[in-house]
Amino acid sequence: MRVATRLMLTFSLVIALTVLIALASSWQQSKLADSLEEIADNRMAKVEKFTRLRDNVHIIGRVVRNSMLGKDSGYVEQQRRRVGELDGLNDKLMAELDRLTVLPEDRALLQRMQDIRAVLMRQIHQVVSLSTQGQVDDAVRVLTKDAAASQTELFKLVDESNETQRQLALTRAHDSQEQAHRDAALMLGLAALAAVAGLLLSWQFARYLGRMLGAEPGELGAAAQRVAEGDLSSLPNAQQAPAGSVLASLAHMQASLASIVAQVRASSDSIATGSSQIATGNGDLSQRTEEQASALQQTTASMEQLGSTVDHNANSAGQANQLAQGAAQVATQGGEVVARVVSTMQGISDSSRRIGDIIGVIDGIAFQTNILALNAAVEAARAGEQGRGFAVVAGEVRTLAQRSAEAAREIKSLISRNVEQVEQRSGLVDQAGATMQDIVGAIRRVSDIVAEISAASTEQSRDIRQVSEAVGQMDQATQQNAALVEESAAAAESLRQQAQQLVSAVAVFRLQAGARPAPAAAPLTAPAAKAAEARAPAPAAPVSRASAPAPRPQPRPALALQAADDGDWASF
Repeated sequence: MRVATRLMLTFSLVIALTVLIALASSWQQSKLADSLEEIADNRMAKVEKFTRLRDNVHIIGRVVRNSMLGKDSGYVEQQRRRVGELDGLNDKLMAELDRLTVLPEDRALLQRMQDIRAVLMRQIHQVVSLSTQGQVDDAVRVLTKDAAASQTELFKLVDESNETQRQLALTRAHDSQEQAHRDAALMLGLAALAAVAGLLLSWQFARYLGRMLGAEPGELGAAAQRVAEGDLSSLPNAQQAPAGSVLASLAHMQASLASIVAQVRASSDSIATGSSQIATGNGDLSQRTEEQASALQQTTASMEQLGSTVDHNANSAGQANQLAQGAAQVATQGGEVVARVVSTMQGISDSSRRIGDIIGVIDGIAFQTNILALNAAVEAARAGEQGRGFAVVAGEVRTLAQRSAEAAREIKSLISRNVEQVEQRSGLVDQAGATMQDIVGAIRRVSDIVAEISAASTEQSRDIRQVSEAVGQMDQATQQNAALVEESAAAAESLRQQAQQLVSAVAVFRLQAGARPAPAAAPLTAPAAKAAEARAPAPAAPVSRASAPAPRPQPRPALALQAADDGDWASF
């Protein structure tokens, strides 16, 4: 349990006992106040009201007697009004007594008193009436006998009630006094119990605090001061300290600190040596990074030259594609012309065949004309002299028919030869048209291939530009890595210096015998200066770059390493 919790519980218990005592006292005081209030506001108030009622009745009797003796009518009337006022006061007193009375027997007694008072007041009024009428003897008789008897009985009841209220008040006062004595004894007992409980709790808390501390606070402060001053030797009286106490924890802390300091002393030299090796390796890495940057620059230049060559090839392929497309269009037009020539030759061949057919018809007509002329000559010969002229005409017709037949045969022969030649030339033209179609198809295929070559060259040029840009970015990253390597070398040198400072800082601690640390290593010459030397990259071929590379970041100066500052190492 925590010390603060125990302390709070201890004081809480004491406070709870104190509050309990206060509550009990307040409760008893409240009961005593209730008793006193009942005595003052109930019992004594009733006694006071009964006394006033008795006094008012006495005064009423005296006023009545005075009115009987008085001769002045004004005085008599004044006394009568006085009787009415006193009777009204008694009515109010009886009403207040009725309000204060709770018990049935008291209310019955009060009712008897009210009845007797009513009888008495009727008798008083009768006396006043008789006195006014001049019947003084009758008035005196009623006053001295009837009214006096009623008054005596009323006073007896009033005295009895007063005595009852006084006895009740005395009884309640005696009870309150005894209760006050009992309450005082109870308060004293509770106070004694609270005192004993407080002492026991204080003693228990003191023992618990002693076990928790293990020693006096001054001794603990001295032990902590020894550790703060660097004295890590064993603490006195630490072996007798209870387990888990502050002194035992201080002793454990001292032993742990001594072990840690010994390990730190032993490890600081290794840190210094390792940091020197890191600095050397960073210098070599920086040199190789510079060489890699130079090679990347040369690669970038070569890629740019290759990109220019590919761009030129792409342009040439584009021009060849345009020429091939033009040749394909010309060949297409030639093929169309040849097709029209073939169509024309076919028309000529058809026309020659039709002419041949017509010549055949003419030849047939000539043959039939010759036969008819021959028949006409035969018939003319038969006719003799009458048919001689007709025979001459028939001979001429036959001659003309023969000549027409010969001419038709010659024309037919010529047309047949022309038709054969046209058919031969038409076949050649068909072959020329087919050849032109083949040429057009071949030119189109060549145009498609050239277009594919142009597209591939364009894509290759774009890829080469992307590769060139990537190589340029690699060049920039390599240069940045070179700068970071130089920063790392500077940081390693700073780490070595901090290790030396750590050795010096740990040297202030005093350890026990047998815990001697290894001697600190001598400072080593860090190769950070070598790694930070400027190395000019190998000259690259002069080519036009698409975009200039980003400026190479300058290395930051080495800063003293702090325990919580790891920003440079995180970025590296």
